[in-house]
Amino acid sequence: MIKDIGVLVFSFVCEVCFETRIIFFPLKEKDTIGVKCGNCDNILWFNSRESKILKEFDNPPFSHGEKYIKWRQEAIKRALAKFPVCPKCNEKKWSTLVINHIPLPLKCNKCSKLVNNPKLKDVTKDYLDFAVDWLEEDE
Repeated sequence: MIKDIGVLVFSFVCEVCFETRIIFFPLKEKDTIGVKCGNCDNILWFNSRESKILKEFDNPPFSHGEKYIKWRQEAIKRALAKFPVCPKCNEKKWSTLVINHIPLPLKCNKCSKLVNNPKLKDVTKDYLDFAVDWLEEDE
């Protein structure tokens, strides 16, 4: 359940097609992050501190600059490839990590409009009992 994993839920309405989109925002102090399926948009949540998949991020070979950016992009691709199939659609098409920042601009799923300054509404209370998929990594 959302209330058990430390994630806030926000919504915004597209100015063009008036579609409502939901955005999940993990709280940093809970160590919860997710991986989003590029096929069905399902999110598989897990504990970032305990994750073996993300161990590579513990000691980056560069601290900043272009080499760091390139290394991080490649490390994310490698990490996404290590996750199991999506529990919702049974595909292995992970597209992005869901971390504790909202990437702008946001894109409307219906009309593809990019929104630079969305009016976010906290709707967490409406999703407290929303079931989530949680990854338990093998020892």
